[in-house]
Amino acid sequence: MTVGEWLLGEGLVSIAESTLASGGGKILVIHDVSAAHRMKAELERNQRLAAMGEMAASLAHQLRTPLAAALLYSANLGQAGVADEARARFSEKASGQLRRLERLIQDVLLFARGESIGRDLMLAGDLLQEAAQTVEPLMREHGIEFVTVDGCNEAKIVGSHKALFGALVNLLENAMQATPAGGKICLTGKKSGDLLALGVRDTGPGVELGKQTRIFDPFFTTKGQGTGLGLAIALGVARAHGGSIELFSVPGEGAEFVMILPLGAVESES
Repeated sequence: MTVGEWLLGEGLVSIAESTLASGGGKILVIHDVSAAHRMKAELERNQRLAAMGEMAASLAHQLRTPLAAALLYSANLGQAGVADEARARFSEKASGQLRRLERLIQDVLLFARGESIGRDLMLAGDLLQEAAQTVEPLMREHGIEFVTVDGCNEAKIVGSHKALFGALVNLLENAMQATPAGGKICLTGKKSGDLLALGVRDTGPGVELGKQTRIFDPFFTTKGQGTGLGLAIALGVARAHGGSIELFSVPGEGAEFVMILPLGAVESES
């Protein structure tokens, strides 16, 4: 039996053809599927609109808090009789909230644009060390023990250095925000066959089971100061490079995010 669909005027018909076992004849069954296709298109459109509405509502919620705080601090600056010390404090807090807004908008734009792979050739160990050197002062400031274990074994990857570096730093910052002072974060790199695994493990509270399926959703965050886009962007970068990110977490026992990337053609030839 063969089945096909054809446009007929403004409608769409489905034609199924089958050959009779005897007599050499054929049977054609014609269905008007115009209504079904219209319903499918309408459903897809409604799903897109619902997704856009949910994202817009989430974005508005994320923007409202820092904007309201910045307006409040700015209003305090205009009050008469405010001491210079208080005025400086209000100014610093207002600037901090505005920087938070700027960071949120940058994350939204980065998420909307996505990431192209690029053709940068890099040593995975160098990428690991660069990310470690970037976050190490912040870890020290927050009183967190930070360890790097490089098992990349000279593995090379091809892609966007900027995007991969940003994704790795996002994972590290996410772990830092979840880990209290006195905790520990471990950054690891390991080559296994044709794959490279870059892991970030922390000793924070872990991710609740009910939230593990949503942790990579845009704007989903368990932190008051987070934009909810860091993990979504990191996952997008990994997927753009043909990889993925896996979460391993037992509530109360910390969490580990592992970015798995395929080694480039350059590595497989070496």
